[in-house]
Amino acid sequence: MFNLKQKRLAQKPPKLTIKPYFLQPQVSNTMREQIKMWFTRFCSEEDSLHLMAVVSAHIAHLTNAELQVAVQGGERAQYLQAILQRQVLPRMHEAVQLMCIGGQVVLKPVVQNKQVGIELVSAERFFPLAYDVTGMVTDAFFTDTRETNGICYTRLERHTLQNNEYVVTNEAFVNSGGVLGARVNLSVVDDWGQLQEETVMQGILRPLFGCFRMPGVNHIDPASPLPVSLFARCMDTLDGIDKLYEDYLWEFKSGKRKKIVDELCVRRDLKTGKIMLEDADEYIKLNLQGQEQMFTDYTPHIRQEEYQNGLNQLLRLLEMQVGVSSGTFSFDTARRALTATQVISEDRTTYYTITDIQRAAGAAIEELLQALDALATLYHLAPVGEYKASIQFGDSVFEDTQSEFDRLKAMVEMGMRPQKLLAWYFNVDEETAKGYLTDLHTDDTNAGHPSQGQPV
Repeated sequence: MFNLKQKRLAQKPPKLTIKPYFLQPQVSNTMREQIKMWFTRFCSEEDSLHLMAVVSAHIAHLTNAELQVAVQGGERAQYLQAILQRQVLPRMHEAVQLMCIGGQVVLKPVVQNKQVGIELVSAERFFPLAYDVTGMVTDAFFTDTRETNGICYTRLERHTLQNNEYVVTNEAFVNSGGVLGARVNLSVVDDWGQLQEETVMQGILRPLFGCFRMPGVNHIDPASPLPVSLFARCMDTLDGIDKLYEDYLWEFKSGKRKKIVDELCVRRDLKTGKIMLEDADEYIKLNLQGQEQMFTDYTPHIRQEEYQNGLNQLLRLLEMQVGVSSGTFSFDTARRALTATQVISEDRTTYYTITDIQRAAGAAIEELLQALDALATLYHLAPVGEYKASIQFGDSVFEDTQSEFDRLKAMVEMGMRPQKLLAWYFNVDEETAKGYLTDLHTDDTNAGHPSQGQPV
């Protein structure tokens, strides 16, 4: 049985206390620096090609291209389905990108005035403190930093799960250059004023958020339970591509057509004697000592092919490091046309990467649904009831859907239950698909043509 108790502490700010969890997060200094570097690089204006954004957006598109979530059941299921449609599915592209960049993103429900929103918390703002033996987070805090009247404040929101009791606390501190100082009232920031400083919930078995983690081993800090960025293995490659691309652009800028002109033909400033040219970049001034040819055209050779080959090699290395098929980002003008079967075969590397990410996304959505279900009961947001969720990502981006349909149809003709085909086609569970068959049988009978289909 869920039980909710909220407590607002005294308005007078208590004395500053340094709690142990400030000092013992499961985020090592190594991982903290790495996470900061990944996000700094992602947001850098000096990143010419913005490849982290390009690659993560491509991964997000492939991951979510056919994402469908169906929550079936009574009024509780309808309530959860509505939240997913309004708050979660439209933001899954953003969630995948944040996960690719920082290694993980947290889907955290926020309840305010009987309304539920979903906050996407990046790895920069999520600090796990403890895990259980299954790898589930049992203690963590989230950070939220705001500036008011020229002063920076940071709020720490801690979630602790212990013995079926779930405690959420909120504390605000002055932030001086990233260092937490004196504790202040939550009311110093308008958006925090209505938050409870302590909320105790009984009967909660899981965290009230979902963790979307990048699959793979943490090779930077093997002792850390945190995942790593999709780009953790290719930061040097990204630097090399940016540097080579800048040189490539400079090759065009410095190699544009010029004219060689004798200094005798150039107007000079009467006071300083300096040569005056309106378009100095278009001329090369030489002392030709009055030779007959005082103007000469100069068109330098641009090493376009050499630079493109170099960029292609680095892009192929990037493709290998982020786990996508060769040719995904590199450009090959001589690439031949491929049949659908050949495309599927050559995209196997990308397929395996996307499948792993989809599996992680599905687990995060299931965790989020459990959290939303618990909050709906705690805050009386929807009638209590069971629900069943079906999460489908589809694979027509890599697979020929018509071929898959033909295979399933052939298996039905050989004796497989038809509802399996209908469940796949309509993205429903087999029990619902079985109802579709019943409807078909009824229609055939009413029309005077009893169905001769397979037994259900």
